[in-house]
Amino acid sequence: MEVNVPEIRLKGFTEPWIQRKLGEIADIRTGPFGSTLHAEDYVNDGIPIITTEHFKSGMLPKEKTDIPQVSDEDYKRLHSYTLNTDDIVFSRVGSVDINALVSDIQNGWLFSGRVLRVRTHDNIDSQYLHYELSTVRAKNDVISRAVGQTMPSINTDILKETTIFFPIDVNEQIAIGEFLHALDENITLNEKKLDKLKQLKKGYLQQMFPRVGEVAPKVRFEGFDEPWSIRALGEISKIKTGASDVQDANPNGEFPFFVRSEKIERSSRYLFDGEAILVPGEGRIGDIYHYVNGKFDFHQRVYKISDFAKDVNGKFILYTMQKTFKQHAMTYTVKATVDSLRLPMLVGFNLQLPSLQEQTAIGNFFYNLDSQITTQSQKVEQLKELKAAYLQKMFV
Repeated sequence: MEVNVPEIRLKGFTEPWIQRKLGEIADIRTGPFGSTLHAEDYVNDGIPIITTEHFKSGMLPKEKTDIPQVSDEDYKRLHSYTLNTDDIVFSRVGSVDINALVSDIQNGWLFSGRVLRVRTHDNIDSQYLHYELSTVRAKNDVISRAVGQTMPSINTDILKETTIFFPIDVNEQIAIGEFLHALDENITLNEKKLDKLKQLKKGYLQQMFPRVGEVAPKVRFEGFDEPWSIRALGEISKIKTGASDVQDANPNGEFPFFVRSEKIERSSRYLFDGEAILVPGEGRIGDIYHYVNGKFDFHQRVYKISDFAKDVNGKFILYTMQKTFKQHAMTYTVKATVDSLRLPMLVGFNLQLPSLQEQTAIGNFFYNLDSQITTQSQKVEQLKELKAAYLQKMFV
């Protein structure tokens, strides 16, 4: 018997860990539906069936909506393929290294022929096993034995051979599972907060800028009531592309380097010093914007919008573009292998502007909201990184 211990252990546990194959500590079964049911067999209000696409992110659905369901008659025939609370499910194809833990919500649901169900023996805590199977080591083990060139595929025999490490003391298993489950709940809570902030911004973007054909928005700050005017982006700013390429990036560079993605690289030089909006010239047109006020470098296929007119607030331009530019851009985009943006599309883009004072109020409002979104997003990422570190150090 091979004995192993992880780098980090919860206080009070000293018993050794042991190594086994998954098939030795759990029963593994494939669902029945490959040739048993067809689309016409599904009903609107029956027993849900978990299929591959329902847990690609590692989370099972919590509602029956949009999930295939079978009649009571078919359920009686297939009841042996029912999921129980604390079962673990894997996809047989595609993301074969991702597993999900069945909760009380999915208890009694069925699983399809493209799903593998893992049901642990009495001396193994399911929640612990769920996290053990989520470690990089275990995931790589599964992937290394998957078959298929274009799409990975596994079966019961392949999954049974997955190497598992666990503490002999089931109480340690339970403690580890509960610890990581609490961390997962914290991640979920903060993801919900992040989503609420994003939805809040989306709602305000809809209400704080005029609709097509209107001269004032639905929601305004107190004290502003004058109609908005139409100006072309080329009239109120200077627009040009950069002169750098990807090979100019330097991870240790002093200055931010804006390229054709959301990721900001670093550069040892700067091409501009001041307030600007950066927009990629190809790819996800209308989805990516960067605002900067200082020294920076930028790619030859990135547009810099800068040198704003005296009666124009740069932050306001950023958010009115986020609200309205994509529709304009996609109407006139140049299609090659990807959507492409040309200078006239920016120069001729018409936008509605209120007074400078109202622009400033709106720009600052959204900029502060974006700061909250960034802070919350960083918190979520930090929690995910923390979980990844624990998955590495709390398991063998």
